[in-house]
Amino acid sequence: MSEWKRVKLKELIKEVNERNKGEKVKRVLSVTNSRGFVNQEEYFEGTVHSANISNYKIVRKNQFAYNPSRVNVGSIDILKDYEYGALSPMYIVFEVDTTKILPDYFKYYFQTNRFFENVKNNTQGSVRNSLSFKALADFNYLLPPIEEQEEIIKILDNINKIINLNEDKLLEIHNWRMYIEKNIFLNGIKKESNQQTEIGKVPVTWKISKLNEITEYVDYRGKTPKKVDKGIVLVTAKNIKKGYIDYEISKEYIEEQNYDNVMSRGKVRIGDVLITTEAPCGNVAQVDNENIALAQRVIKYRGKDNIILNEYLKYYMLGSNFQSRLNRLATGGTAQGIKGSVLHQMLIAYPLIEEQKEIIKVLKFYDELEKIFNKKIIYYKQLKKALMQKLLTGKVRVKI
Repeated sequence: MSEWKRVKLKELIKEVNERNKGEKVKRVLSVTNSRGFVNQEEYFEGTVHSANISNYKIVRKNQFAYNPSRVNVGSIDILKDYEYGALSPMYIVFEVDTTKILPDYFKYYFQTNRFFENVKNNTQGSVRNSLSFKALADFNYLLPPIEEQEEIIKILDNINKIINLNEDKLLEIHNWRMYIEKNIFLNGIKKESNQQTEIGKVPVTWKISKLNEITEYVDYRGKTPKKVDKGIVLVTAKNIKKGYIDYEISKEYIEEQNYDNVMSRGKVRIGDVLITTEAPCGNVAQVDNENIALAQRVIKYRGKDNIILNEYLKYYMLGSNFQSRLNRLATGGTAQGIKGSVLHQMLIAYPLIEEQKEIIKVLKFYDELEKIFNKKIIYYKQLKKALMQKLLTGKVRVKI
């Protein structure tokens, strides 16, 4: 097998400065860190570029472009969806020498740890951490033979196809779940007729009550307890997501001997429903571990026996009807919040316990499906990342 060569990127890439004279190219693009190339008018829902785009740069299919001050967060991509487009003059456009390196192979370089390490080492201390084309061109690069590039492209592209298929399936399941949920809270599990109420249409046989009438609650807002390096896990508003508690995103603790004092208003039970009142406002999850303490900006609800089930309450509070009403009642500027006194008075629509159980069963089924596909997507993304670190460095060679 042919050996890989150590080269500078300047041997493989060339900057392109084609200007949009006469504004012959009308489509204006941007390069984002999440979706790569996007059509500005579609992505930003309107025109955000200059009225005169004659000085904009033209980027053509299979050429690359990046934002010099945002390349460190991944704002770099290869143009694939359009034959050409116009980019703000701040972007750097370049192309590869296709006799030495294939564009579809080179694009994977920008997803590797090595690339981001090089960016970090070449932007620290510069103006706005900007990466010039000259600095990029001076990066060291390990270049495989064209034939090996082609095989690596096939492997990584196939994994991308699997990821995309699973993401499409996940979106389909999510959309169907939202449709089912909307209809359940409109017509019930039995598809009965509905009636117009002050919170919108609800099934005719359902009851409507204030939240504090059908639950017991504890408001944990107030002084932040003293935090320590280890002890009892402190669940804050940051940990509570839409439907689950994320223990990894923020790890804070309180002393074990301080637990009774912090939770003197009422300790948690598995199944209790938590809602955040600020930063963020309206995230809802259920307690899945009794050995936790709750921080400020969190209120805990527990459904009263034979009236409302905790899991039903969670689904209802996550639903579009409750969330839209909550948003209308929230106050504040950038960080919106809701007062406990207002939240407790919010109305909840609910059927008899047996129907609540059926609703839980249906929505839980779709939640489990979403979890399965999320796990598959995470697995294949991790597999792709691991393979890239080996295939793009020559640690693992492919047969031609």
